[in-house]
Amino acid sequence: MSIKMNDNFKDDTFLARWLNNELTAEELEKFKASEDYAFYEKIVAGTSTIQSESFDEGKMLDLIKEKRSVGIEVKSARRVWMYAAAASIVVVLSFVVFNLFSKPELIEVISEKGEKKTLVLPDGSEMVLNANSSASYFEDDWEKNRFVNLDGEAYFKVKTGNQFTVKTSGGNVSVLGTQFNVQAINEFFEVQCFEGSVQVKSGEDDEILRPKKAYRRISHKRGTLISIKEAAPSWTKNESSFASVPIKYVLIALENQYNIGFQGKTAFNDLTFSGTFPHDNLNVALRVVLGSLQIEYTVSGNGIVTLEN
Repeated sequence: MSIKMNDNFKDDTFLARWLNNELTAEELEKFKASEDYAFYEKIVAGTSTIQSESFDEGKMLDLIKEKRSVGIEVKSARRVWMYAAAASIVVVLSFVVFNLFSKPELIEVISEKGEKKTLVLPDGSEMVLNANSSASYFEDDWEKNRFVNLDGEAYFKVKTGNQFTVKTSGGNVSVLGTQFNVQAINEFFEVQCFEGSVQVKSGEDDEILRPKKAYRRISHKRGTLISIKEAAPSWTKNESSFASVPIKYVLIALENQYNIGFQGKTAFNDLTFSGTFPHDNLNVALRVVLGSLQIEYTVSGNGIVTLEN
């Protein structure tokens, strides 16, 4: 990376004279009025944590005297020193600019409606995204910081190692090495543990889950612990299972798997659903969910399902 001054401040010794408070009042006034000033002020502020080798003034004076004895003017020697100082300053500032403004690359993974996506993480851990979900992480820092941001639902098979954390809008999930499922959609937050142990922090709750246990929290209320029978999330086998889940979250799952929309669904918010619908047959899925709750509905050609009260 190279640093270029504005043409008004391209004197080779300008940076050195500025840092040594040797600019004239006029030069300093013009510099402060320029676009460069705030930029370089920020850079210099960042150099406070950098150890740099100091100049030996005694040796420098001896060098100047020696040069004078062979006919070289002090002014020339000073110019050499100033050029060297300016070059050193540019190197230091370049290093600071790189560390201040360069950022690790953010890896983002997105699954569309009706799509599942599997990703192998840098340490060999596996993440499977359910439909209409997204996740992100920093690959460069992965060995020290195994951290994933999740919006939606994902199943994780985590290799043993440093702490592995999944951050969601509903809460954080931390493990060392295990298999678990995290769902954070709107105000519905659920974590299922299938192997090892899982720590869940959500609001005031702090729970440790063992295999076949799950934590569920809805609408920011206190969470509850429930038992599960499956050896893996049902959605990884192309079906979605629910146990006493409010119907509005079941309808969201239908929308995500089949890329459809519902009208009139708010009239049924008090209902809950227990059961399983398939991911490969919309008509069967609608009959299983809506038919079991005795909800009449019509399906239009544009993928809109109208619920009739």
